[in-house]
Amino acid sequence: MLKELLLLPLTVYVRLKAIKTINTCSKKRIFLFDIDNTIADTIPSFEHYSNVSEAKRVSTLAFFIKMHRLIRILKRSPNNKIIFLTARGIKSKQATIKWLTQFGFPPGTDELFIVRNASEKIKILKEVSTNSTIYFIDDLAYIEKNGNVQVYYDLIKKVEKLKLKYFGLNQIKDAIKS
Repeated sequence: MLKELLLLPLTVYVRLKAIKTINTCSKKRIFLFDIDNTIADTIPSFEHYSNVSEAKRVSTLAFFIKMHRLIRILKRSPNNKIIFLTARGIKSKQATIKWLTQFGFPPGTDELFIVRNASEKIKILKEVSTNSTIYFIDDLAYIEKNGNVQVYYDLIKKVEKLKLKYFGLNQIKDAIKS
């Protein structure tokens, strides 16, 4: 509880900055990409790096090749804005920046937002008011310590009510396999 309270100012700051970035973006299309299990193959990192720091674990992630290609193609258009919106510990921010840079996507100050949890992403999306088309690409799932994948079905229902185009777990699986 104390940790939550101490992190509240940072949480609010990140939320407001993300909302402002999206609302003031002049691009026609805004693509919000999650990282873990969406563009990065995260499961092996939990299996093989359970006793290392979050930063070390993040540095080991493999980028899904087809997602990498998709982001490269999307970045070519001047009408598109790519934003990475991920739920991770804030301590992994520098490792996340380094990881994205290593794969050719060095994030600018308005291209990477690290939030505490998946619910925080939904709070951001609910507050967005833009004429741009928003594409939200996020599995909205997490991996338990035993390796089981748990899906945030309640959050998916909330996302599906928003005015955006949502690509979830099934679409991501199809994209990385095809």
